[in-house]
Amino acid sequence: MRLNSITDYETLACISTEFYKGVLFAKFWGLNSEDDNFVFRKFKVLIAEPIKDLGLSNFRSGNKKEIVSIYNTIIDYISNKLKEVIVSSDQDQLVIFLYSVASYMTKIHYYMELSINGSLLPEKILHSEFFDEDEKKILFYVIGNKDRLSHLFRSFKGFDKAIIQTLLYYYGFGRNKSIRGESLNLKSFSDLYELAASLIILINDREFITSGFYKNGQIHIIENEIKFINDLNKNKIEILMKKMSEDSIQENLFFDDSVISALEPEFNKEYGFKIKTIEKIFQNKSSSEIFNRKKMQVIVIEYKKLVELLRKEGYCSKPEAENIIKYFTLQDLSIDFIYDSSEKLKSRIFEHPIVEYKDQHYLLSYNLFRFAIDILKTKMTYDLLDGCKNKNPRKVEKKVKEHFEKMVKEKIERQMDYCTWNFQDFEIINNGKKKRVHLNNQIDVIGVRGGKLYIFECKDIYYKFTSTGVRSDIKKTINFIKHFEGKIMQVNLYKKELINYLKCDFSEIVPVLVFKNYNSTQDSEVDTNGIQLVSYGQLQDWVRNLT
Repeated sequence: MRLNSITDYETLACISTEFYKGVLFAKFWGLNSEDDNFVFRKFKVLIAEPIKDLGLSNFRSGNKKEIVSIYNTIIDYISNKLKEVIVSSDQDQLVIFLYSVASYMTKIHYYMELSINGSLLPEKILHSEFFDEDEKKILFYVIGNKDRLSHLFRSFKGFDKAIIQTLLYYYGFGRNKSIRGESLNLKSFSDLYELAASLIILINDREFITSGFYKNGQIHIIENEIKFINDLNKNKIEILMKKMSEDSIQENLFFDDSVISALEPEFNKEYGFKIKTIEKIFQNKSSSEIFNRKKMQVIVIEYKKLVELLRKEGYCSKPEAENIIKYFTLQDLSIDFIYDSSEKLKSRIFEHPIVEYKDQHYLLSYNLFRFAIDILKTKMTYDLLDGCKNKNPRKVEKKVKEHFEKMVKEKIERQMDYCTWNFQDFEIINNGKKKRVHLNNQIDVIGVRGGKLYIFECKDIYYKFTSTGVRSDIKKTINFIKHFEGKIMQVNLYKKELINYLKCDFSEIVPVLVFKNYNSTQDSEVDTNGIQLVSYGQLQDWVRNLT
């Protein structure tokens, strides 16, 4: 099939949609089977050859450098096979296929999430003309199994996003070749998916075993399979995923559009467009009809027409429309990045959903754009945009972190004899004279109960459901602990003054790090030096169980 007309684009987009439905059905089947699902079956086959060729059977190691070297050697092998398939494929078809899958999976996972949290009810699905019969089966399965499997459904989203991003990265190796490649078919789609999935499994496992989660992470290669000696069935990873998923429901408690309004002027100055403009474009009913014409997951549009479309729908100037396109266009990814997680790429399809196609034409998706806007707002909230970093520190502190600190205080204060927040300066009467005490570092929340002083440090870090996210959690938490130790020393230094001020005696100081969401360090073997770790979702039960 050569792409010569709009009908060809639509046909390939439809095939891509059916392909991804098949992926989900296969994963659902795997959840009800004792056997590995199709991804892991193929993974074992793919890694068997390099393990055999390199004589790695029965290899055992707890040395991080050796473990990284072994994983990277196998990654090289899989990567080369993937490059061969990519380079031999028709590049026009390939990018349409990948883009269409990205668009459709964004849409179906959005409705899967609504089904998990109860916002999309069975009767609405049943009578809706928006969903086809296969989609209804997918959503009914999610609703029927959400109490038991919601963490796995959410992991499918993260895993498959990583697959698409990985394949788009590898697409960069073949996009500029002059020879027309082979036409794609369902087998080539499956080969691409399975090869990319194998790379992600290897990178995730390598990151997890060397992340510091285990003090002495070890691997053992048995019968062409890499096993973790610390937890041969990798049950720990699934437990972490489940806890992360359960605590992620707290996210909506912290997101506040007033934060975006406060940060938008600096953003507009840096990037040349307003958040309100893009929200107007993609919340506009006419836009929805344009981008979903005949339920298309993707449209191909000329640059000039795209500028005019954004101008019309956003009621904005031509420069602002062009800046929107510039910001949201996926950048060239053809750099040496094969050993790293796709999360570390500076430009990713789910954040930059406009893809340059050819002859001044671009690929566009309503589904992807809506998702990208949410990511942009989240990154603004957590000061993660390169162009705006540290330009609004006080606004971020006041609007985001202090809001979280107040919520922590409100959650624990009923169980405390005394409780306050943002504690740094206080006055006492000493020998009939006023004495002002200043702590070098502010304490987020303090509470006194049963002869113990509880000091809480609140962290609303942005995290991800991946092994790279686990590594990031641990690295940041270790730094938090080091910083917290300085606060503990100060409290000890001014213990007498604090007892005088609080009018409450205490013989023990209990330091607590409170995370907005579950933090993987809580179940790791990392030495916290006596500092307790708890998530906001666990905080109420934690404080009730205090002695």
